Amino acid sequence: MSLSRFVEIQEIRERLMQEFDLPPNRKCEGPPRVVSRTSDPRLVGTAFDYLVRFWLESINPSAETRPWVAETAVVALITDAFGIGESEPGLLALATEAAQKILEYAKDIYRSYMATAEMTDDVIRAAVFLARLDWIYRSGYVDLASTFGPVAQPLIDELRELCSLLDRDVFKAKAFCVLNPTFGEASQLVGGADADVVIDDTIIEVKTVKDGRLDPRMFRQLIGYYILNQIGGINGNRNRIGQIRHLGVYFSRHGELLKFSAASVMKASSNLWQLVQWFKSKAEQYYGTNEYGSREEL
Repeated sequence: MSLSRFVEIQEIRERLMQEFDLPPNRKCEGPPRVVSRTSDPRLVGTAFDYLVRFWLESINPSAETRPWVAETAVVALITDAFGIGESEPGLLALATEAAQKILEYAKDIYRSYMATAEMTDDVIRAAVFLARLDWIYRSGYVDLASTFGPVAQPLIDELRELCSLLDRDVFKAKAFCVLNPTFGEASQLVGGADADVVIDDTIIEVKTVKDGRLDPRMFRQLIGYYILNQIGGINGNRNRIGQIRHLGVYFSRHGELLKFSAASVMKASSNLWQLVQWFKSKAEQYYGTNEYGSREEL
């Protein structure tokens, strides 16, 4: 995601840390409750993101949703957006056919889950396949064996354990739930940005990592979301700008949500309006000068 890169540019990083203090409670209370047993933690994290999305939608039926990245990956294969067909037309044909079948399988499983809310092995397996399609979209690279091969049982078991820690009381919205929200046109200021979920007044990121600590990079990412919301609003709805008051990280291996108010971490000497204008001008400087047009990636 481009926002995470933007907030780590030295002058952006330093300014954010001048304006905000890290919250005092930055560490989960206990050790990880689900240990990693597989060789691809990135795949576990992405697959769990899909499972969380399914689960959140099942307990928040009115949640606002967006298309899956995996769906975009299939479209990219069909249109050969990655240019694979120029050098390997056979690979492209096989990958496109397999990806379309996988996507339809996952949609069928998803619809079944939404009707039953039963976290079966098939649901978890479908999430893994969707996560593999995500990798195609993000990398532009296709490996038939690793993308469309069988899903190992230890991976399914690990994901099931992570799902078992999800707490309905924490994630059941009182007013609204938004899955994978953008910040309207403001997301394009940084070349694209979307968070994991908004529950009422809180933007939440899901992290499937061993260390249950809110580190400075995570913190700056959350602050970046908060600033983008000040510019564009959740999914472009500027009426929600004032409704976002809290930020948090859900550490899935610990089953804990670390949450803090944006006001509590902003220094007394800081001016939010001035900071937002500065952030916007810097994004335009690094990504281009058009207000919300095409931008050059960092």
